[in-house]
Amino acid sequence: MGSLECLLRVLVRCSSPLARTATRKARSVELTLRRESVTLPATQHCPELIVTALLAKEEHPPENETPIEWRLLTDETLTTLADAVLRIEWYRRRWMIELFSEP
Repeated sequence: MGSLECLLRVLVRCSSPLARTATRKARSVELTLRRESVTLPATQHCPELIVTALLAKEEHPPENETPIEWRLLTDETLTTLADAVLRIEWYRRRWMIELFSEP
């Protein structure tokens, strides 16, 4: 993952709540958010595609905790910090929805 991390520009370091799971307590995480536009080359079946890569990574997790690392690709152009933070927030909420949807 190190090479991708070097390619993405740091946008912000922020705090975000992390929901409880069956194997983890709820806690607050300090995330470093990186973003970059990436051009995926054309293939035989698909034209060239410009996407935005987002990386939200917990640089210093608590002892004995697995660090959070979310990698997202979107075909939306994210031009502001607010745009990028909103997509991370949607992703975070997706996990919360899955927890509530479990039988």
